[in-house]
Amino acid sequence: MTFFKTAFASALIAGSTLLGISAASAQELRPNLVLMIQDDDTDTVAENRQRIMSRVRQAVNTSLSAYGYNMYDSGVISQNFITPRNQRLARAALIDVARSITQPPIDAGLLMKVYASAEKNPYSDIYRLNLRVEGDVLNVSSGQVIGGFEATAMEKPVLPVNCDRICILEEVGKHSRVLAEDVSRALDIQIKGYLKSGGVTSRQPQPATIPGAPPATAPMAAAPAPAAPAMPGQCEGFPQSYAMTFIGFELNEQSMIEEFLNSFSCKFQMRNLPSSNSRIGFWYETSANDSVMRRNLRTMLDYMDVNGQINFAGTQIQVTKIPSR
Repeated sequence: MTFFKTAFASALIAGSTLLGISAASAQELRPNLVLMIQDDDTDTVAENRQRIMSRVRQAVNTSLSAYGYNMYDSGVISQNFITPRNQRLARAALIDVARSITQPPIDAGLLMKVYASAEKNPYSDIYRLNLRVEGDVLNVSSGQVIGGFEATAMEKPVLPVNCDRICILEEVGKHSRVLAEDVSRALDIQIKGYLKSGGVTSRQPQPATIPGAPPATAPMAAAPAPAAPAMPGQCEGFPQSYAMTFIGFELNEQSMIEEFLNSFSCKFQMRNLPSSNSRIGFWYETSANDSVMRRNLRTMLDYMDVNGQINFAGTQIQVTKIPSR
């Protein structure tokens, strides 16, 4: 059994695919974003004002797709569990919808607001538009604010003479599209800065270590490969936050679990959650995706020589020890 554990630990250290995303797949990473219109403020343009919002959507989706993101239509990918919108929605409701979308899994929600009004010059019959487009990006798994930006027209657009309701909607849509493109450029910079500062470059992953395993330089029966640092680009996944609970483990096993979680590549930070003698919890932030986390946890249980059941439910992970003689 000792030889098996030693050999298995060596394979885990050398095998980067067990501890993170491969460099090749990371280079192809395209975060999944969903654009949603936040219109709970009655001064904003309602989402169902299609003459305006269709242009805003098109501008944002086209721009961010060109910048390297997978953009999804919230109405299409959520149609299986929500009805078409007939009321204004606040930020909390929109994020709840984004978290409920599992196919595809959404990394970040892009919340847009459009403000529009017209004002008449007190000395003439000229009407000018007041326009402002705001955009906020939130990490769907944690609710963390990634960035925000607003754009306004440097010069207020003048409405044509005898501009009726349809004319006004067309003018608002035309100029809002330009502002939406400006917001998209700014948010792209903020998202990429978030990914970089969140651990991609400023917190380089450390060499993987296995609790209780002998040093990589020590003689080992199977002549294992030495521990290697994470490959460049290995941890460039979109940051995910998990609430992890381990149930039924002895105190010494809980200590091993904590060491294992700290040793996994792509970890940003880990914090303790309320625990008891038979239950331990962690808030775990990582750029590893669900499949990598599942493999890591299964490998951890194998190395600890315990049977356990691993369950994922959104951002909740529960690992329950199965008692055996």
